[in-house]
Amino acid sequence: MLFNSFDFILFFVVVLSIYWTVTLKLKWIVLLVSSFIFYSYWNPVFTLLLLFTLAVSFFLGKYLIDLEDRNRSRKGLILGLVLTGASLFLFKYYDFFNTALSHFLALFGLNYQPRTLTLILPLGISFYTFQIMAYMIDVYKKTIRAEENFFKYALFISFFPQLIAGPIERARHLLPQLNKSNFSLNRDKLSAGLLLFFYGLFLKVVVADNISPVVDHVFSSAAYQSGGAVFYASTLFTFQIYTDFFGYSLIAVGAAKLMDIELTYNFHSPFFSRSFKEFWQRWHISLSRWFRDYMYIPLGGNRISIQKNVLLLFLVMFLSGLWHGASYNHIIWGCGHALLLIGEKLSRINKIRKSYLTDTIRMGFVFLMISLLFVTFRAENIDQLKLLYAKLLELKWQDLYFWIAENRYRNYVFGLIILLVVDLLWKNKSVSELLPKSILVRSYATIFLVLSIIFLGSTGGEKFIYFQF
Repeated sequence: MLFNSFDFILFFVVVLSIYWTVTLKLKWIVLLVSSFIFYSYWNPVFTLLLLFTLAVSFFLGKYLIDLEDRNRSRKGLILGLVLTGASLFLFKYYDFFNTALSHFLALFGLNYQPRTLTLILPLGISFYTFQIMAYMIDVYKKTIRAEENFFKYALFISFFPQLIAGPIERARHLLPQLNKSNFSLNRDKLSAGLLLFFYGLFLKVVVADNISPVVDHVFSSAAYQSGGAVFYASTLFTFQIYTDFFGYSLIAVGAAKLMDIELTYNFHSPFFSRSFKEFWQRWHISLSRWFRDYMYIPLGGNRISIQKNVLLLFLVMFLSGLWHGASYNHIIWGCGHALLLIGEKLSRINKIRKSYLTDTIRMGFVFLMISLLFVTFRAENIDQLKLLYAKLLELKWQDLYFWIAENRYRNYVFGLIILLVVDLLWKNKSVSELLPKSILVRSYATIFLVLSIIFLGSTGGEKFIYFQF
């Protein structure tokens, strides 16, 4: 059930109507049932996998990990992480590593015919697996107590606005909200929720979905395109993947807010970053914090020697690339970001005196490198990736100018202008200040977004890009 579909709009209106009609004791039950209906709508079979993973992690967390005996607790954590990660490995990585093993053995003249499973990847498995792992680690570290009610734990993991593509929520943030004793929807929450919901939908259908045909055309016929065309499409794809994922995240945050539940903002003006470190503090924030808190810091972080720190940084970004997809392209993407972060860390670039000029140059350089790396996301295989980068080396500015002039009146251009203005306004604000204060301004902005969606939005019903991760 896609957020940009009439099915979801109807589903959400019905859920919202029931949610605000029933008593407090029934609200969480409405959300739990709705979440499983939402997930089962795509493929009911994978609901059983989700239930199995929930049951294993809940009972291990409650009866084995949450113990005073640290030795038994540690064993319970390891068992929980292995069992939880096993399904993710089986569905997402088994075929890739099995095939990679055959390629490796072939280098030594050994013939190994891999048996692939070609399983369908369950929606949201990368997101809810990481959320479950974070829960078990937090229980082990005693930063939270294990949830006593299985069904409320199931709701924490399966809460439908963020189940498929995040944000990856922490138990200490979301569980208390599901257990609170009072829910209310005033004008402030209503106007904020609607504005975020429709701004996310605007980014998806007006920007991302209108960009999609242009990018698809250029990349599918890259061999016959100019370097300028490929550069233009690569830049557009950077905005496409941002507005697609940011749009999903805002719809999730807005939908939750309409139920008086606060989710994490997953993006914060990432294309105005002046460094690659800052980019990762602003891009897919919940995932970046997951790797920081559960891998980077526990394995030493900045406390270890520079040599070990460089290796650790490379490992984290390698795994980040692998998390995004089981392919060589995604590994290249992760390693590319690792090299950029390591180069930045070892250089003295962050000691340059800040000024409007230097900040602008650095923002442009960061965006350029990010865009070039995102080509690996869009390329279907290594051969196409080589072709695309070869085309980029043939870049001629007159070709690029032609593509800019040819597409200057497209609907997505209007959307990109709105996006950049809003991101610029939000760049230096805290998360709590991201919304306009005036309810009247929010109302007019929401009406403007709805009209833009109706008259400028794509009707193709494109899937969200991050669903494949």
